Amino acid sequence: MCTDAPIPPKKKPSAWSRPPGSAPAKRDTTVPAVHEQAQPPSDPWTPVRDEATGGTYYWNETSGEVTAVGEPKPVGFYRQPPEHAQYQPASLMGQLGGMVVWGFGITIGFAIVGAAFRMLFG
Repeated sequence: MCTDAPIPPKKKPSAWSRPPGSAPAKRDTTVPAVHEQAQPPSDPWTPVRDEATGGTYYWNETSGEVTAVGEPKPVGFYRQPPEHAQYQPASLMGQLGGMVVWGFGITIGFAIVGAAFRMLFG
């Protein structure tokens, strides 16, 4: 046993006291206590066996949504979109190429409109 350990300070009594004639506060029973609060919803995804292929797909009992056969079980309440459906920003060269194509198209459009006006009013 080590004798050099610090000795914790003694607790001082609280200086607060209830005002005279006041009753202790009552808990509002319409608000659930922390330990009585609702738990997060359980996992809504139920595995279902496909009779035609024998594979498994998942059905969301709450939303009615289903996954494709063989797709992994979704995480969370809603099914996440496939990765290839997520936005992928274009590269710098792709953005520059897009601007060149738009510029070329606008130039051709103005040339056609100008030629039409010259034919009609020229």
